Amino acid sequence: ALAVQRAFADGIRLQTVEILLRDNEMSAWPGGIQQQFRVALPMIESLLMQLKRSPGLEGRITAEFLDETDCVGLWQSERLAAVVFPTAETIPALMKVGDALSGERLTLYINPQWQLDGQIVSDLFFIGYEERRRSERFARSLETTYCLEQRRVIGSEVRILRCYPGGWQVYTYVEGVRVDTTKDGASSITLRTPRATS
Repeated sequence: ALAVQRAFADGIRLQTVEILLRDNEMSAWPGGIQQQFRVALPMIESLLMQLKRSPGLEGRITAEFLDETDCVGLWQSERLAAVVFPTAETIPALMKVGDALSGERLTLYINPQWQLDGQIVSDLFFIGYEERRRSERFARSLETTYCLEQRRVIGSEVRILRCYPGGWQVYTYVEGVRVDTTKDGASSITLRTPRATS
């Protein structure tokens, strides 16, 4: 909540938040987005309860689905809104949520499901040209204020972290070695030597 609050105090009202979702019982998500939604729900509610205690963000929060099939959930009050698992197809509705109160409302887009880069065809390919351009501009305008995600890169587990106002950090674990890389690319390496056993 602190990263979001600091960014909002700095005038960033449209924010992306990436929460690492873990299910201790399974390594995959056999229940798909519905299972992820059940895991994310208590974290999102806790985040919103903390945020609505901030001056200017108080108020009763209501909840609804923008797209129940894809679990695109919307929580909103007069001064605060959060959308979980927003998709490319819901961007026109998301723009309206973000424009409420003449653009003064804090709006969080949590774990967006769109991909704008790195694919042969972006998730926005199948909509009309002008709407795609507006949607891409909107998605690219969002500031990531908090991110903790895990990726597999060349066989290694990597965690990516950003906590506003700090920069991006990458953490990886190699047996016996810990390498931490900061936003400016500097690395610190810690060697762990195995203890001899008798």
